[in-house]
Amino acid sequence: MMGSWKKTILIGVGGLAVVIVALVIAVYLLVTPERIKGWALPVLEENLHRQVTLGDVEIGLFSGITLNDLQIRALDGEHHLVAVESLLLSYQFKPLLQGRLVIDEVRLTAPQVRLVQFADGRLSIDDLLSSSAEEKVVAPAEEPVESDDAAGIDLLVSRVVLENGTIEFLNQSEGAPDLILSAIDLLVRDITLDGSIPFTLDVRFAQTDFRFDGEFAPSTSQGRVNLSVERLDLNTVLAHFAPESALETTESSESEQTGSDPEPVEPGPVDIPVQIAGAVQIGELLYEDLVVSAMRADYRLQDNHFNLDLLKGQVAGGGFEVRSAVDLNKPGFAY
Repeated sequence: MMGSWKKTILIGVGGLAVVIVALVIAVYLLVTPERIKGWALPVLEENLHRQVTLGDVEIGLFSGITLNDLQIRALDGEHHLVAVESLLLSYQFKPLLQGRLVIDEVRLTAPQVRLVQFADGRLSIDDLLSSSAEEKVVAPAEEPVESDDAAGIDLLVSRVVLENGTIEFLNQSEGAPDLILSAIDLLVRDITLDGSIPFTLDVRFAQTDFRFDGEFAPSTSQGRVNLSVERLDLNTVLAHFAPESALETTESSESEQTGSDPEPVEPGPVDIPVQIAGAVQIGELLYEDLVVSAMRADYRLQDNHFNLDLLKGQVAGGGFEVRSAVDLNKPGFAY
């Protein structure tokens, strides 16, 4: 009897070993570095019209596919537009055995985006933003080679994770400040074109940590976005956009040239084709010598009407409540 049990266990272990070996063989036969590069690089270069380079490709039975040192070059070829330290694609085993690649998660580590606004106002991605194919500037690149290995690959992504990202917006106009967002962490779940997509986003700007969370439905352009900040020093944030010395120099120069203050430019109207609602919570807000605590604002943006349903907070030992509405359809906006 004991011998029978031992024999059964040995058969089970042997069968499991055969399955594991078969899975390993399937992974390395169906998902090879050459197959990944042969599919990904031509597709990216064809759609982005930029040179795309890729370092090592690692394929693990349990970890998935890791693309290292992925770079999308700028049109000048000297700088990167996007650089990613590593890109992990976690796949399912069963579809893999059927020759299909189904991605459960996309994880980007230390992605960097570099955008430039030139002195004449052009952006380094104007060709990508253009809706006209004739306006696109095509960088020299080799003709994409179609490969049989690239056929039949299905991409189904249910989760996107971005860790420790950086966005640089560099302005080449004289006196214009650069904008740098760092420590960017993003989580997007249950990605679908038909329903709402929940997300959380953490970002640091001007020594301040911001957290966004909510959801957005691409099919209806409707969503909810909340913002929370523990401590917001507006003096630091505003100084980043308009340094006092530069502001004084500009005002002095304009007064000398015209002899009077320049006429303000009337804003609007603007068209914002989304419907967004949510809340903004700030633990402590500083502006000049004023300190506001426990600040909360509930807002709605719909049909180009911005409604501040409630703005409240504590200041100087008391409290305040404010409500307002802005019509963004009219020049100068109507309050």
